[in-house]
Amino acid sequence: MLDMKQPEALLAQLREAAEPKPIDPALPLQLARAKRDVEALFAHEEPPDLVHACLNSVARWLKNSGV
Repeated sequence: MLDMKQPEALLAQLREAAEPKPIDPALPLQLARAKRDVEALFAHEEPPDLVHACLNSVARWLKNSGV
């Protein structure tokens, strides 16, 4: 059975979602704080040496393959 009120409710919900929302004036501060927190998490980690890691993998592979 079709509910004819369901499309009307969906349209009302879509219209409400499309209305402009006020921008939080604290948003730039919150974004800056989040960026600072993430940068602080990774600040003490040294970037992995990709070449060194790859060479170690190749060396292990060669060692295990008996070459």
